[in-house]
Amino acid sequence: MPNSSPAQVTRRLGQQRVDPGDGLLIDPPSGMHAFPKHGFGGARCWWLLLATCLISYALFAARIEEGFIGADDGTLAHAAERVLNGERPQVDFYDNYTGGLSYVDALGLKLFGMRMQSLRWMLFVFFAVWVPAIWYLASRFASPPGASLITLLAVFWSTPIYPAPVASWYNLYFATFGMVALFRYIEDRRPVWIFLAGIAAGVSFLFKIAGLYSLAAMILFLVFDQPNDEAAPAGDNRSGWAYLVLIALALCGFDALLWGMIRSRAGAASFYNFLLPVVALSALLLARAWQSRREAGWLRLRRLGVRILALSAGFLAPVALYLLPYLHAHALGRWSYGVLVIPTERLQVTFYPAIHPVAAICCVPLVVLLLLSSGSRSALSGRIAVVLLSGVAIALLFLCVRYPGVARWVWVSAAASVPVIAIAGAIKLWQGTLRGEAASRLMLLLAVTALCSVVQFPFSVPMYFCYVAPLLILACAALSDTDKVRPAVPLTVPVAVFYLLFAALVLLPNQIYRRGMSLQTTRVKAFTLPRAAGMRGEAVQVETYEQIVAEIARHAGTSPIWTGPDCAEFYFLAARTNPTPVLWEALSGADRDPRRILNWIESAGVHVVVINHTEPTPSGPMPALLENELRRRFPHSRTVNGFEVRWAESVLPESSARESHTALLD
Repeated sequence: MPNSSPAQVTRRLGQQRVDPGDGLLIDPPSGMHAFPKHGFGGARCWWLLLATCLISYALFAARIEEGFIGADDGTLAHAAERVLNGERPQVDFYDNYTGGLSYVDALGLKLFGMRMQSLRWMLFVFFAVWVPAIWYLASRFASPPGASLITLLAVFWSTPIYPAPVASWYNLYFATFGMVALFRYIEDRRPVWIFLAGIAAGVSFLFKIAGLYSLAAMILFLVFDQPNDEAAPAGDNRSGWAYLVLIALALCGFDALLWGMIRSRAGAASFYNFLLPVVALSALLLARAWQSRREAGWLRLRRLGVRILALSAGFLAPVALYLLPYLHAHALGRWSYGVLVIPTERLQVTFYPAIHPVAAICCVPLVVLLLLSSGSRSALSGRIAVVLLSGVAIALLFLCVRYPGVARWVWVSAAASVPVIAIAGAIKLWQGTLRGEAASRLMLLLAVTALCSVVQFPFSVPMYFCYVAPLLILACAALSDTDKVRPAVPLTVPVAVFYLLFAALVLLPNQIYRRGMSLQTTRVKAFTLPRAAGMRGEAVQVETYEQIVAEIARHAGTSPIWTGPDCAEFYFLAARTNPTPVLWEALSGADRDPRRILNWIESAGVHVVVINHTEPTPSGPMPALLENELRRRFPHSRTVNGFEVRWAESVLPESSARESHTALLD
């Protein structure tokens, strides 16, 4: 680590610093990788990385067919098909996200075929790059075997649990890519890395507006990471106080903005999970600014401004490039309305409470182990502690497999730990036990984890924690980092192995993406529909969709259909066009008005409609006016597990309808 201690002697060799205590290349020249050696040569590091990647890719490929949810896979496929047909997100239809994901998914349909699984293979392309990025980050504070263990732990707690191509996975990937760029900046201080980190945040924003969280986290990191402050010339006290006041106003304003976003669902759980971690880091930054208030404030402010400008330029570059066609078509206002205004309605219609603060008790053992791991111990006591901890982990894992109640508490120990880890990390940084590059890395990981965890608001179902879990894993590993000589097997190793096996034995088999932490598996079945070929979902759900698609083929012919609320997946599964710009009614503004819907249905010549009576739907039940009019216009019906298929008359004779359905299956 950058600090020297009695147990370590750091010497200069040209432009690099080498720690003879553990063979760690601390400050490598540009182009070199700081692999902790620990008895491993460079070639073996690469072999470990390759093995880690191959295991991760095999796990993803083995589960790529699992976990069909129509509102995710189907709606995304429908949006991608519309883009493939020349339509533009937020102009020709209301995209659920910013719009960039629909273009990536459309490319997936073009490359891999017109089926839902193509979108997942496109996700795999990004996943394949993300895995070595995680390994790279972990290698900065762990040995090569440790980096592989951290990477596998992050993989098992992420995409393979639910490999649907939702935008939150892309937010996770690009937050990681941005951290890779900033880790490189920490090492060589070249501003181009800040610019590249901004590009990663901008691309993340184009997938989903939550990409702004990673941008905000990078700004907090830049406020913390101010090189050479100790050597800065003392200046006018007024300039130091001015810097303090500006930083205080900016941080308080940011915290107030975050509070304004979550206060509509204010409560102890929301405050604990989403505001407290950011407040803790803001307090750290304020304390550091107060401590350096007598230094040259204008010089520090200028340096900070230049770096934030580089970050902002990187962020705006992909966003501006994406918006050029909208600007040319005079549709920038419509895009802004669909991306920045309409999503605020989601806060009112979609809510699932976060974990209560009392659950923080479950996190205490984990944090204590992380902090103890960074302490110094004798070799004998270290071995004894590892053996005892391994025994406890094995027993607890056995209980988790046998008793779901125990497994839920283990889940809570991880899912409720973001605030605890943020506070522990802030205290460690304030105490100065880590300095230099190690401190900057920890601050970056804490900031990105704390802010990206807000992706769980307002819908904090268990699956949403997996979108931030890999970041938390990296933050925990960095928190246990130390400048002391490490034991051969740190306490973090049995902890990491335990949580990896917990994911493999409890999370992966138990469909938490749909059933939460009930930990009750259900029978799954593969689709026979060509556009869902290879996908596996709950048997009842698969049979329901196939029966409804058969009814559509029987009565609609090749004419458009209409479905709602919130079941746009039928357009893609049945290979029918959508006469409206609506995917989810709650995200369609004034176009969800029943009169507009009826006008579109009439002008498009719709012969079949599907009414969704399943509960709950994000947009709520269908308005009575619309439902009554649909029943009048389409008097024939069949109900299949909460979906009501209605039609006026069959467009095709019965024999032709059967042939049409057979052709669809072929």
